[in-house]
Amino acid sequence: MITFDYCIIDLFEKGLITEDTAIAYASNRAGVNRGIDSIKNVRGEKTTTLGTLEVDNLYGKTKKDYKTNTWSTS
Repeated sequence: MITFDYCIIDLFEKGLITEDTAIAYASNRAGVNRGIDSIKNVRGEKTTTLGTLEVDNLYGKTKKDYKTNTWSTS
């Protein structure tokens, strides 16, 4: 037996629907996302945008507010 979500993944793989459409109509979004990520991985496409994350080096350090001429740690 084939599930509806499997059919959605298959349609995405064949290029008949977009990733957004597949996720929008999925009954199990996490499962469909994993299936899409697997397909994109085989194609050599990015599956995440985590590579654009950066560390906030100033987090917790004191900063000067030049409008009020005060220092804060936020």
